[in-house]
Amino acid sequence: METKTKTNLLRAFAGECQARMRYEMAAKVAGKNGMAILQDMLYFTANQEKEHAIVFYNYLKDVFKDANVSMEANYPVDLDQDLSSLLEQAAQHEYDEATSIYKQFGDEAKEEGYVEIATTFYMICEIEHYHHERFKKYHNLLTSGKLFNDQSTVKWMCMNCGFIYEGTDALTICPVCKHPQGYSLRLDESQFHL
Repeated sequence: METKTKTNLLRAFAGECQARMRYEMAAKVAGKNGMAILQDMLYFTANQEKEHAIVFYNYLKDVFKDANVSMEANYPVDLDQDLSSLLEQAAQHEYDEATSIYKQFGDEAKEEGYVEIATTFYMICEIEHYHHERFKKYHNLLTSGKLFNDQSTVKWMCMNCGFIYEGTDALTICPVCKHPQGYSLRLDESQFHL
């Protein structure tokens, strides 16, 4: 049986797979630019996109039990490959998913009686909104030159060895492991902040 929900799940699965790959490619650009914290953030987000893809795929497999699903869809290609542009484009893609695409998919699933799938689309909308905010924040920090400095004194952590330093600027070189500034992150932004 053909439904909008089945087609939308395939679109969402394909979109999440592509987002994952775009973020992994952007992470490599960040790494080449010595921006380890941005590289880690991009890989972290890419892994979350992979998990979304798995959720959508499992609905296709378990609810619709159809080995062949057809669709027509448009997907973004990021033409600008500098790190700032990649972050800006990622923020826009996540915004589109959060505010229109997945909301529409959720509404259509609800109309067709797939309440659990609709709820999942709505919850992933919230996650994509957070991804949008994350990319927007790091794009703004990067373009404003404030990725490694702050107007007030903050705690910085070397993401390689865990050294914590307090100051307005991240250290150029970690005094413990000698890794460059690109490994410095505001402590309150680390996954395991104190």
